[in-house]
Amino acid sequence: MTKLDYSLSSGSYVELGVDYVLQEKPDLILFDLTPGEAEIIPLYQRLKNSSKLENLQLAILILASETSLSRIPISLELDDLVLVPYKTPELLLRIKRLLWQRDKLTDQELIKIADLTINPTRY
Repeated sequence: MTKLDYSLSSGSYVELGVDYVLQEKPDLILFDLTPGEAEIIPLYQRLKNSSKLENLQLAILILASETSLSRIPISLELDDLVLVPYKTPELLLRIKRLLWQRDKLTDQELIKIADLTINPTRY
């Protein structure tokens, strides 16, 4: 990743709502869909469907076990999903890909001056 100023914060799924995301503006949200976390899917849907967040480029990665896959509706449009147990290099690669995909802009959106290129979404 070329951007080195990504921030990391943690909180419970109860705290993590639309208002929290609007305030903190995280680069990525990582959900661990373990058998005891029943609130994650409805929370994911609220975050993805919120009109308040439509201008925020939010990437969400879900970690899921094979047994918890049945709780994910087939109609849910996931950003990405990693099966547990996972290998750290795979998880890092998926995170990098999500962040790159989120930051990807068309040439018209980039500011170019001579050899300098500025991606305004990173500032």
